[in-house]
Amino acid sequence: MTLLRKKKNVVIEKNIGQIFRQFNIVEYKSPNDRATVEAYHRTQCYARLYVASNKADINDVSVTVAATRHPRTLLKFLNRQYTVTHVPPGIYFVEGDTCPTQIIVSEELPESDNLWLKSLRGGLTAEQLERLALSEKLDAYFRERFAPDIALSEARGEARGKIETVLTVLRAKFKKVPKGVESTIRRMTDPIALDSWAVQAATCQSLDEFAKALK
Repeated sequence: MTLLRKKKNVVIEKNIGQIFRQFNIVEYKSPNDRATVEAYHRTQCYARLYVASNKADINDVSVTVAATRHPRTLLKFLNRQYTVTHVPPGIYFVEGDTCPTQIIVSEELPESDNLWLKSLRGGLTAEQLERLALSEKLDAYFRERFAPDIALSEARGEARGKIETVLTVLRAKFKKVPKGVESTIRRMTDPIALDSWAVQAATCQSLDEFAKALK
């Protein structure tokens, strides 16, 4: 789960960023994981939780679920509940939910326009890897494709993986996690609470702010 912030005066013309608002919740499903109905609901909950925790305007928030494979069951569900518009290739806009929402299917994206996101599914040819390297995005590719703790959390969905995700985010932002905070996180076994803490870890401005969320 990632929070992308966009400056209000910035206009994004790239196809996958056209619905972006000031605050953008992005859920990337690993190549071995599927975008399910449950994952969709969870991402929408993250958006509402961010709004409630940060006193943001819900109209300034968007939601993106990025999957490798075509999420047939999810799209069937969304078509029954909302209006889904397919913007070929690879992007499905969902109208009618609380936030502007899109489902991105990386295997359907045009390689010329979205090589980095499309390549996260793995199985690249030598020619594709060469183009990726020449695009100066190779470091980002390996960082996303092989991040072990995040991949563990996404692929297995176990509490242990979620704990490592929370700690990974905190260490990336603040370098060191106090022993008391780490101990509290490691004792948690409720996946829903850990999901909430992961969002808080990604959006908090200080360790003190995060520590308050643990109480």
